[in-house]
Amino acid sequence: MRSEQSGRESPQTPPPTPPYAPPYTYRREFRHEFRPGKLVAGLALLGIATVYLGDAGGLWETPSGAALPMLGIGLALAGIVNWLAYGVRRRAARKASAESSGDPASRSGSQAMR
Repeated sequence: MRSEQSGRESPQTPPPTPPYAPPYTYRREFRHEFRPGKLVAGLALLGIATVYLGDAGGLWETPSGAALPMLGIGLALAGIVNWLAYGVRRRAARKASAESSGDPASRSGSQAMR
């Protein structure tokens, strides 16, 4: 769109933004679920790598068998965190399904009239 006076294009107004839903009904969807157990497992492995890098750099002495107990504790902790996160997601799903209103699809529509 060109302006008659200056010969330049006039700035266009941006399209209106859609109204946002209240926070209690709006849920942002992500590409992937957050899995805190994987985060804890990754941090445990980074901790093991840090211990052995400190040993290689001469900052401290690490016994050769120290990785197995640290790995076991880290993976056990990751499993516990994953189990707790699963419980939270399951409880949230139950709450969301209990709060949904309306009849199920099998009881509504033309099938209910027969």
